[in-house]
Amino acid sequence: MKRSFRAAFGLAAGCWMAAGGAWAQAPAAAPQSPPPEGEPKPEGEPKPPAQAEEQPAPSAAPPEQTAPARAYPPPPPQPVPWPYGETGVQRGDGMYGTDRDLLIRPFSFTAAVGPGGFFGPGEEAFAVSYTLFRLGFGLAPGLSFVLGYEGVGTGSENPATGLDSWLSQNIWSLGIQGHVMQHLYVRGTVGVGHVEEETDIETFSGGSGVSLGAAVGAELLQSNHVALGVEGAASTTHYSRERWHTLGLHLTLSFY
Repeated sequence: MKRSFRAAFGLAAGCWMAAGGAWAQAPAAAPQSPPPEGEPKPEGEPKPPAQAEEQPAPSAAPPEQTAPARAYPPPPPQPVPWPYGETGVQRGDGMYGTDRDLLIRPFSFTAAVGPGGFFGPGEEAFAVSYTLFRLGFGLAPGLSFVLGYEGVGTGSENPATGLDSWLSQNIWSLGIQGHVMQHLYVRGTVGVGHVEEETDIETFSGGSGVSLGAAVGAELLQSNHVALGVEGAASTTHYSRERWHTLGLHLTLSFY
């Protein structure tokens, strides 16, 4: 019995020692190194948890800035309808208007005076030529209907009495005046003339006759409302028994 127990104990001890030697001789597991960069990680390996990227702290919103007010030029002049249907431009603050503006004249007033000549039966004399007034009514830019009172006068001697006299002719006329250029104009008129001779004692009248007239002028200076110029004018008037002719070189002043 004792011999059997010892044999079993010896067998168990030998098995225990053999198992311990085998355990000691087993190689230790080598630590695994991470795969080189660029190579994919083997599947099945746990991935490290992704670290959340740090978000920058929200900054305070900048204060609202209003854009500076933009300076705009003044509006253009507004069209102004004229009585005869044309459209002009307001001339504003007294500056000179454009060339077209200066010929838009709904109404004008002109006076003129200068040296002239008076020619008729037995008379060829130096005279004073004048236009007391000439009214213009605009038909279109640079074109007007005109109504005027003009005349010529000179010192003379009455053949019937031998007394000194004042020989004159005055004409009511109407016609058309038009600018062919910015400063150059022409005029044609028709009217009624009256010739008379006045002495200290009595007045002699030659009656009334039909008159035709023409003029060419140049406005040397033009502004918004005034023009200064010169013109040459001529007329011929037919009476029942005689015919009289006039010439004049005038300095003209026009308002419009």
